[in-house]
Amino acid sequence: TDRLQQLSLKKLAMDSKSWDGKWRLVIFDIPESARRAREQIRRLLKELGFQQLQLSVWVHPLPCLDYFQDVQKAYGIREHIFLVQADKIEVPPVVIKKFEHEYPGLRLK
Repeated sequence: TDRLQQLSLKKLAMDSKSWDGKWRLVIFDIPESARRAREQIRRLLKELGFQQLQLSVWVHPLPCLDYFQDVQKAYGIREHIFLVQADKIEVPPVVIKKFEHEYPGLRLK
């Protein structure tokens, strides 16, 4: 859990100069019995700059899924979190604008 504390407090340091055309999605359906894990994941998603597409579907344009592999292992919830890297999804324009504001110079088109 110390590792998770370090991850959750760390902002992603990413090269925002270019986009590889891929979106990273974290999708989860964590049962009430693992509420602490669910809250930790939501907090981490927000701290890492993910944008929420739906209740338990979050998206980010830059490489960052490695963090969630550690989370899956630490909480033993691998079967409840799905990590996806996709090059073709429809992301709402408002979400694209938020990322371009957060990462000046990043063009998501």
